[in-house]
Amino acid sequence: MKHYLVLFLNLLLGFCFCRSSEQRQQTWPVPYKRFDSRPDVDSYCQALYPFCPTGDPDGRIPYMRESDVISVYRLQTPVWEFKYGDLLGKVHIMHDAIGFSSAEMGSNFTMEWYELFQLGNCTFPHLRPKVSAPFWCNQGAACFFQGIEDLHWSQNGTLEKIGEISGNQFNELAQWVQEDNRTGIYYETWTVCSDPSSNATVWFESYDCSQFVHRTYRKLAELGAKLFPPGYSGFPYH
Repeated sequence: MKHYLVLFLNLLLGFCFCRSSEQRQQTWPVPYKRFDSRPDVDSYCQALYPFCPTGDPDGRIPYMRESDVISVYRLQTPVWEFKYGDLLGKVHIMHDAIGFSSAEMGSNFTMEWYELFQLGNCTFPHLRPKVSAPFWCNQGAACFFQGIEDLHWSQNGTLEKIGEISGNQFNELAQWVQEDNRTGIYYETWTVCSDPSSNATVWFESYDCSQFVHRTYRKLAELGAKLFPPGYSGFPYH
């Protein structure tokens, strides 16, 4: 009986140790936290430039007809290109977006995801009297507006067609964008790794304009869109 009791205790201790080890095991990278809704903005957070000034105030995206053919464009330009030209592009600090062109409407649209209160506020926190540190003004959101500023994207960056989708696929994508925008609300500038090597463990992934574009590409592929490889030049810009 004593031997059975010792065996049982050993098994129990081993099980508890394994459970404890599993609970301590960390998943890398740390998953991005999503929320049920977007919180109100603290009045302390102020934007130097207004967010999405020409977009719909309620974030609505136009409905496309089922028969429409929507061209999809890859857009990339240096951050703050409108002010500094290609300066930040020389150190590979780029802003990414997606362009759409409706054949039936004859209209172009730009969709991007960026900071509500500029990049500095999303990169560095604030220290405020009588407020627990650090205090962040780091909300980000999607902006959809009519038009594609050709020169802004093509002069120092990229404007190239990467595919076509149907009106239905665009409308399904628009619904996904609304949900993604409602639950993914905080901008993360940094990608944090364990060390500088190419085999480093990624601890925290960035959550920024480029990540939004990549998520959108994956969603388009999921919806059955055929995206062309970079550099494909078989289609002219509308």
